Amino acid sequence: MNWTILVEFVEQNLLPILAALVCGQLLTLVLLLVLWCKRRQQVAAAPTDLTTYLSQLQQLKTSLQSLRAELASLQTRQASAIQHVGFSRFNAFPDSGGELSFALALLNGQQDGFVLTSLYGRQEARVYAKPIESGISPVRLSPEEQEALRQALYSKN
Repeated sequence: MNWTILVEFVEQNLLPILAALVCGQLLTLVLLLVLWCKRRQQVAAAPTDLTTYLSQLQQLKTSLQSLRAELASLQTRQASAIQHVGFSRFNAFPDSGGELSFALALLNGQQDGFVLTSLYGRQEARVYAKPIESGISPVRLSPEEQEALRQALYSKN
């Protein structure tokens, strides 16, 4: 390459070359200034966003506390609801068929409840209820009632 031609070109066009370089530098400075201003605006807006997030977090915390209180209330109420069921069908009398008599055990979460027994005969039907406290009856249970109670005690919630 001929360096003399290049040197002559630069000497003849020195002013436009310098003007182009200065314009390029000014354009770079303007772009940097714009980016700096945008970043500064974002940083200035951040506390507002942070305040919004903190407010939302406080609302979520309040909601969570409310839900925990409601859950505790539901758990307390559920403990007294019927949760365990046992059922046994049988023939109460030798002359009756079809297993129309039954024993039904209904217990809550503390295993308190009752056994309801229905004895069906050709001439009459009788219904008995026997209490259950902590899974045990203070009254003597028939084998069928004991079976219904056993099923209830071992049933899943």
